[in-house]
Amino acid sequence: MAHVKALLDDVCVALNREGVTAERDIPLAAYTTFRIGGVADILATATTEDQVAVVVRVARKFGTALRCIGGGSNLLVSDDGVDGIVLVNAIRGLSFEGGFAIVGAGYEWDSLVEASVSHGLGGIAGMSGIPGTVGGAVCGNAGAYGESVGDRVVSVRVVDRDGQFREIERAGLGFRYRGSALKTSGEPIVRVQLALRPEDRRAISEQRQSVLNSRAEKHPPKSALTAGSFFKNIDDAGERARLALALGLVTHERRLAAGLLLDRAGARGLRVGDAEVYSKHANIIVNRGHATAAEVNRLAVLMKEKVRHAFGVQLQREVIWLGRGNPEGDRTGE
Repeated sequence: MAHVKALLDDVCVALNREGVTAERDIPLAAYTTFRIGGVADILATATTEDQVAVVVRVARKFGTALRCIGGGSNLLVSDDGVDGIVLVNAIRGLSFEGGFAIVGAGYEWDSLVEASVSHGLGGIAGMSGIPGTVGGAVCGNAGAYGESVGDRVVSVRVVDRDGQFREIERAGLGFRYRGSALKTSGEPIVRVQLALRPEDRRAISEQRQSVLNSRAEKHPPKSALTAGSFFKNIDDAGERARLALALGLVTHERRLAAGLLLDRAGARGLRVGDAEVYSKHANIIVNRGHATAAEVNRLAVLMKEKVRHAFGVQLQREVIWLGRGNPEGDRTGE
């Protein structure tokens, strides 16, 4: 293991030499909204596009694994830590040009929504209150109340595997429900262009406030330690129809809420250690203080099993697993 430590030390030195702040063996809990997670071999922070490119090139040169995170709001980090470099994308910057927003990937998503509303630009007000950064929202095609980030994206600027910048138009981003091509490619996003639309400022301000009020009624307070909705909603049309019939629902929604299935299956109140299903929303797990990733994983498995036994459905995780081990319990792989 001495040679691995020496290699990682060299990587850290190389990054700092290139002007990127990088540190060894940094606990990641503070970088996630769950406040859970082990140590990163190297934690690097990039505040400019060029710094992101440097990190990618250094990682390739040394053959080091690279993972990119933003606000850590949809993330569960392994108790056993993360191999290689964890890059915190902290690129800020926001400008409006006509009906377009040009924004750094590390800019807070809800701050973008707030700024857009103040400029009288609509199209994303329904996604008010979604935590995390713009880059994370684009990568995971975040959405709420019938709106999706991918519907607004014009293009993104990424750093490819060679450490070069490239622009990708919306058609090449492979947006899907809670996903995109970038979610699998792992190419760091540095800048995003969004198409918005001029709307009555008062109307979209009221829309934003209504959404924030609704979220406040159903979701934990901002001080709570959580990664948000843990499982994806049911997207398949045939499955939705079958479940709606079983539940006695008349619905024309595009998706069936996983929270409804979890609620009907009796998931509320389930607890493993300090990991607990939120009392007002059965699809949210909260850290009651000292929860571990292992406890969250065991609780998630219990939740899935309840839904599987009740409805014959295998829920899929929305929260991203980062690090060593397997979230479903097999510790032999990632």
